[in-house]
Amino acid sequence: MISVIKRIRRLFSRLFQRTRETTPALTAAQSATRDGINTEDAAWYFAQPIHLEARMEHLVPSAELSTTLTAEEWAELEALLNQHFVVDDLRFFARPPQLYLRVAQPFAFHPGSVTEILGRPIASHWPSTPEARPQVRALARLLNEIQMRLHEHPFNEAREARGDLAVNGLWLWDAAPSTPPLEGGHLARQRAGSPRSKDDAGRG
Repeated sequence: MISVIKRIRRLFSRLFQRTRETTPALTAAQSATRDGINTEDAAWYFAQPIHLEARMEHLVPSAELSTTLTAEEWAELEALLNQHFVVDDLRFFARPPQLYLRVAQPFAFHPGSVTEILGRPIASHWPSTPEARPQVRALARLLNEIQMRLHEHPFNEAREARGDLAVNGLWLWDAAPSTPPLEGGHLARQRAGSPRSKDDAGRG
């Protein structure tokens, strides 16, 4: 019975993803505004829950899980992330089936949508130019830190017990840059001074 429910949820997730692919894309800021969030004076990104699989030497996103979370799980996810990242001036807003991330300034590069990364190693989506390298390292550390927090959270045990994939990562992206990024990127400068940055430096 659990396997049947699991297949049905995955089917609805794929149908939901295809519907989003055929509709005009909103930026994260536009979507958040439509969901009743004040988006002035900040940069905004979608923070989509995903399932990551370890394949060879890489982590590969295998599924987008926005449509599989319960209302309680959305609330737990928002609270967990905001509690942990408050010192980094990052703020998450859950408006199911979306999760938004607010940062003070946009990234120095433009991450692609979640549909572009499924089935491919995350590292293959990062730009390799020297000017983007500090921001890539900072974003990779942030994603690693999110993965660790989610891995430790008991709500994933409940998800797996009922046959759902664990939410063990987020993908941060936007439909289009809303404002020109600053040189070097706010996230890179901000996390370079974070107490956690030295601890995370080796987990890229």
